Amino acid sequence: MPRKASAKTSNPEKYKPVKEYANKLKTKTDDIAVKIKELYENNVWDLETKFKQLEQENAENSINRDIAWLQGVQYLDYNKMPRVTKKISLKMFKAGEYKSLYVDKPNTPSTEANYAKRIEFYTKTFQPFKKYKGKDDITWVVNENHTLLYEVLKYNNEKKNVFMTLNKDIKTILRTIRLQLGNTHELTYKFSGLSTALSDLATRADDQNRVATDRELGQFINYEDLITLVEGLETDYNEELNKLPETDRKNGDKHNNMLYHMHQLHLLVALYVYDYPSRAEKLEMKFITDEKAVKPDKNYILVRTKGECKMIFNEIKKLHKPLSYNLKTDTPVLSGFNKKLNELIKKSYKTYPRESVLIGKTEWNSGKRPVTAGTVSNWLLNIYKNKNLGVNTFRSSFVSYYNDQMNNSQKKQMATRMRTSTFQIDQSYRKIVKAPEDLVKVKIEPGLELEARASIGTSRDTAYRIGEDNTEYIRPAIPISDEVAVIKQKKKIVNTHERKRKNFNDWYKKDENKEKHNKAVKERSKQPITYAKRIVRELNNKMLNIKNLQPTTIAKYGINKEGDLWTYNLPK
Repeated sequence: MPRKASAKTSNPEKYKPVKEYANKLKTKTDDIAVKIKELYENNVWDLETKFKQLEQENAENSINRDIAWLQGVQYLDYNKMPRVTKKISLKMFKAGEYKSLYVDKPNTPSTEANYAKRIEFYTKTFQPFKKYKGKDDITWVVNENHTLLYEVLKYNNEKKNVFMTLNKDIKTILRTIRLQLGNTHELTYKFSGLSTALSDLATRADDQNRVATDRELGQFINYEDLITLVEGLETDYNEELNKLPETDRKNGDKHNNMLYHMHQLHLLVALYVYDYPSRAEKLEMKFITDEKAVKPDKNYILVRTKGECKMIFNEIKKLHKPLSYNLKTDTPVLSGFNKKLNELIKKSYKTYPRESVLIGKTEWNSGKRPVTAGTVSNWLLNIYKNKNLGVNTFRSSFVSYYNDQMNNSQKKQMATRMRTSTFQIDQSYRKIVKAPEDLVKVKIEPGLELEARASIGTSRDTAYRIGEDNTEYIRPAIPISDEVAVIKQKKKIVNTHERKRKNFNDWYKKDENKEKHNKAVKERSKQPITYAKRIVRELNNKMLNIKNLQPTTIAKYGINKEGDLWTYNLPK
């Protein structure tokens, strides 16, 4: 095992200006440096402008902090090729053997493995480094860091990835260099400064909670659309299932691989939409029926014949401790979806008995071997043609929908079950789009329609009736007669809202009414008055700040404050 090195970094802030690199690094003017400059000044993220804005904000807030990119640190490279004293094995890196080296707290094995896998990706993808493919020695990352920086900039820019994906690549390079040269080498400081600046930029963007670009808006999927996706996957599966003889429909052994995979796609998306979207834990889970079978560092669904199923996450993620919870919540709307997910899980395990929740596409009729999280992620990516559906999409969509409807206790529960913090919920996952027209598309209020969908859904097997006060029905300890039960069921609904909700639920059950309603909602949502009403409602409920509105939008809808009340006045 490698010895544990000092974790402390010696004055990294000092090395953000180029003038401090007087010993081992110098500014390059070669072809690679020219290409890096061209990319820095012209990229999909508009980095140069954003860093200048960040610099100005720092000055206004009396924050004395240099920004490495503005100082030109990205153009630095070594005078003389550094002598690598610690030979790092890619295989051992991947196995987590260096997890305690040069860090305050040990990295998780999966974090180290991800760094190593990214290094392998570079040797498979970037032409200059294909000569290192399959080699265990990764000294080349130090020797060719200048070219590697250009390649990751170019790749992420061409792929139009968010700049924090670029930062992940820079952190990969930083970690690899640090393992070989230590914490106090100038090359370590170079990539530390570049990464820190991107992180500061992300914090600034997250403080605003803005979906800032058309591309980001295009990638955002609102929660109601994800509900529609789950229902669509369920419908597709049921249509295919109903082609079988009735006697075979509940017998999974009679189902082919295609039918099974349709089912597991439905289950996969439902796990993230009908419940708090955790990180990647749900991509690699096992079924158990006895909690004693739980092992450390593994993730499970405990299937119970009676009562709620239980989520068990023993894999440590982002230093969050193991977590388990019953599939149940008091959050409105979500409580109904939790019930549907409980029934879906039980049905899945009963119809398709297996150990791993997710298995290969062609594994149902053979070995039932599990799949990796990467493979499952690709399944999600392929669902939409023009959007990248993934774990972070689920998380951002979920938070953007539910956050403003929750009390503090419910927010804490959401943060815990998503294995994050309430700070990160507000800073990173909750999104506000750039204009109210887009806001209507993104954040839908929990009205009668979505509640009805949580209550009724598209399948009798997963239907759950929400109670009149959104609480569960508790069976009395003393049995009551059928006659009394009938009387109780016919209890008069005196609350007008409850009567309307019941009538709407009954009406919405019919497919033709559902289609008629959805069409009407779609038409109404296009009308300017719909946007205007929503803006005013959000402002008066303090869910939206007037500072977040563009002046052109305020003028377009005639937004004005009369006393303590926001109003609108649409131009004729």
